[in-house]
Amino acid sequence: MNGWHRLNGTVTRLRWYAGRLRTMSPVEIVHRVGEARRKRHWRALAAGWGPDPADAQAPLPAFPALRRDLAAAAGLPAVRESVARAREGRLRFLGRDWPRPRFGEADAAFWLHDPIGGGTWPGPDMSSFRVDVRSTSATPGHDARFGDVKYVWEPARLQMLHPLACALAAGDDAAGTVALALLRSFAAANPPYGGVHWVSGIELAMRLVGVLLLAAAAGPEGLPPDDRALVRRLAAASAHHLADFPSLHSSANNHRVAEGLGLFLAGLLLGQGGGAWEAAGRRILEEEADRQILADGVGAEQSPTYQAFTMEMLALALRLGRDLGRPLAPIVEERLARGAAFLGALMDGTGRVPAIGDDDEGRVLAQPPDREPRYVASVTAAAAGLAGRPDLA
Repeated sequence: MNGWHRLNGTVTRLRWYAGRLRTMSPVEIVHRVGEARRKRHWRALAAGWGPDPADAQAPLPAFPALRRDLAAAAGLPAVRESVARAREGRLRFLGRDWPRPRFGEADAAFWLHDPIGGGTWPGPDMSSFRVDVRSTSATPGHDARFGDVKYVWEPARLQMLHPLACALAAGDDAAGTVALALLRSFAAANPPYGGVHWVSGIELAMRLVGVLLLAAAAGPEGLPPDDRALVRRLAAASAHHLADFPSLHSSANNHRVAEGLGLFLAGLLLGQGGGAWEAAGRRILEEEADRQILADGVGAEQSPTYQAFTMEMLALALRLGRDLGRPLAPIVEERLARGAAFLGALMDGTGRVPAIGDDDEGRVLAQPPDREPRYVASVTAAAAGLAGRPDLA
């Protein structure tokens, strides 16, 4: 019977791939073949951190306005609760409790934990491009022992650093110590490019958001030199991956925006050595603002929550560019305003929108374990403010 289930699962997957091929243009098929070749090359690479980027221990960029905003949020009751939970190691993701982390150590039991199957996802002993993240224990006819990969990816987005960064910006050095311990632990347990946490570009990009918030909260020289080097190693490794495996053609959706954001953030963190990454990320963000938020303000993915997620990424990049005196092109602000107008028109009097299309509860700025119930309204208000249109909030 197990053999029959495996055969059935194989046929199901082949049908899926055949369906995908039918939707692809010849240009996309050529792109996919090239991508497969690159993945074969990357599979041969041993997992590990490469040499430090140039000037790795130099001061990090200053984000004064962002640092003030983080400090202003530190007193919110929900932020204080999240900070307390992180300090005590009481971390919860997607409704599941996680093992208490061993702060500062290469803690595979925490970072590779599968709360559904109860096992441990592949780590650095397996190339990230050999990890099967599609087949799960719920896949018909498949013997996979893992649950949905979204669970193991969630803590590795490092969004528990977001409230800790708020506390650090407000002068709570102990919160910074916890944040750095978590960052060091992740890096020790998950060197590039091995294991489940170096598979998806969008995960790398969301991870860099937490790293940048921590750097902004600490200030240019607030992190120890070795940790500034760690930040830059993580940024460089992420940028190489994001640049080599772009989501193009039929995959050019919010994932492409995330890749642009990731390259942009990596470039900012790398400083003078990251100019090319910053420029590449900026170009992607500006192009995708025009493609993903249509001229009438409707999101190209036809989902209010995915549109809000895309707008949140664009808004963060816009905010950072202004903070550094290097603003993004006007198209970004324009499409944020139009998107805010459309989403505002969808909302009822309580700030809720119809459940149309996909919603994976993704957030750019987050406060684990909570998910705000009016996410679209929150992003709409922020985007309207950044675009100079408070009337749309």
